[in-house]
Amino acid sequence: MLNTVLIDDDEDIRSLISAFLPEEKYFVFSTSNGNAGLEYIKNNDVDLLITDILMPDISGLEVINKATGINPKLKIIAISGGGAIDTEQYFSLASKLGAQKVLSKPFVAEDLLSILKELFPKS
Repeated sequence: MLNTVLIDDDEDIRSLISAFLPEEKYFVFSTSNGNAGLEYIKNNDVDLLITDILMPDISGLEVINKATGINPKLKIIAISGGGAIDTEQYFSLASKLGAQKVLSKPFVAEDLLSILKELFPKS
């Protein structure tokens, strides 16, 4: 089972992903708080981080930057529905900070599954 941290301030997104991933053999630690997610990454062997980019307490970009410092081998998917600047600019920054994949909201479970198969082909 792959250990996953999911950080998103949108409860509906967290519920969707948290319901879907265990069916695909992923354990999910879900939180709306970026600092709580980073604390979990510090204290556990985590395979995957899925983080929203725009959040109130700490931005997903900051989460990505700090998470890669904690675990350089961590696979990261950045998700966003956009904001004050173009979503592609957020995704470009996320990729530069260490996100291997990006996913625009709204998305369906199959979109996420396709990305997971790319990141973890043997799972």
